[in-house]
Amino acid sequence: MKIRETLFCVLCIAGCLVSPVVSQIIPVDQALRPLRWDGSNSVMFLGAGLLQKSDPPIRAYANGIQRGPDLDIFKDFPGLSDLIVDDVTAGPNGSTLAAVVLRFSEKSVRHVILTYDSDGALKEIWDTEPYYHLAIVADPNGNVFALGNRLDDDPTKPSYPLLIEYDHSGNILHEGLQSLVFPMGATGINESGRIRGPSLLLRGQHIIVYAPEANDILVCGVDGMIKSRVNVSDVLERIKKQDKTKRLVLEDVFLVDDNTVILDINEHDKAEELKSNQSVDPSSIHPVLYSLDIPTGTFRPVLRTPSRNWKIAGVKTGTISMFSLQGSRASLKSVTF
Repeated sequence: MKIRETLFCVLCIAGCLVSPVVSQIIPVDQALRPLRWDGSNSVMFLGAGLLQKSDPPIRAYANGIQRGPDLDIFKDFPGLSDLIVDDVTAGPNGSTLAAVVLRFSEKSVRHVILTYDSDGALKEIWDTEPYYHLAIVADPNGNVFALGNRLDDDPTKPSYPLLIEYDHSGNILHEGLQSLVFPMGATGINESGRIRGPSLLLRGQHIIVYAPEANDILVCGVDGMIKSRVNVSDVLERIKKQDKTKRLVLEDVFLVDDNTVILDINEHDKAEELKSNQSVDPSSIHPVLYSLDIPTGTFRPVLRTPSRNWKIAGVKTGTISMFSLQGSRASLKSVTF
């Protein structure tokens, strides 16, 4: 079997503790695609962001096994020019929900949440305007929590809810988490730096929110009321001081539960950011994963690696899975923390 056609992913030793070895086969063209990790249901979705007609459809994996058929949104919307997949979540009975921007032309755009059944058939289309939802998560009953801002945002209005709870039919059940909880208002949940957008995690009666622009992690009740909060920028400054590094770059944030967050960080030996036409000395960059305790703001290193030839595939309580990309061979490492 050719390497370019198939990627053999094997759980390998990483750190002191490892998970049982499980063989997996994931196509190369899928493994290298942008992904969204549904931490609430432990499902990895490949195919996030801007999609063209020529791109492969969305694919999901759960425990290394493909979850359901590929989702080809283009076939369900004739005349679609392109689309933006902001987030995807696993629903009950093998269903899948996606927060999507459908773009037929510059003047014809729809903001929707789509529901596909376990056979990959489109079953529901919820038009969400005036809301543009950037992150979603489904509960076992098919209710959906969606985080987003309004397309008709009026700066003269003092505040509006960012977190909407829908029932399984798309009816609004509850609105919460007012935009003024962030100093910059609703834009606090927007993408920032390398972080493409916000993320949500559902754990029992708690919704955990990561807002990239504000760089805040919030633990809320399902009604959106904040129970605890930590600012990641403050944490990064303390890590920088502790590690005596010149500069930190936050690569990603993974929500684990209502107590724990994994921070994916690059530590740089040089304080200044290089220009785009300058080459980077790999030896001056040191990737490190930190575990952050939300209630106390304390942190500890989980994994330090000499190479950035990997990317995190997902995080469960106590376990981080990551693709290791080295030469023509790739593997899925499992690190226990």
